[in-house]
Amino acid sequence: MVIGDFLADTIYHYFFGAGKSLFVIFYLILSLKSGVVSTAFGSINLLVDLRLFLVIAMLLSLLGLARSVFQAINFMNEKASITVSL
Repeated sequence: MVIGDFLADTIYHYFFGAGKSLFVIFYLILSLKSGVVSTAFGSINLLVDLRLFLVIAMLLSLLGLARSVFQAINFMNEKASITVSL
């Protein structure tokens, strides 16, 4: 990933990580139509409830978002401690 290598060791690296997590959450909501998918094959109607999968995937994405936020805080803390010790 070229952008990830270019932005390594900068605060923007963590912003893109948080943005990626938010994108995954919104993409799952839009693509799974809030967790209930229905389709019809001739005279057969198929209804699949994927809300549990959607909740688990969103919680994992929120965990990734929290990880990115904490890494950004740690990065800024390390930058501040380096400038103070100089």
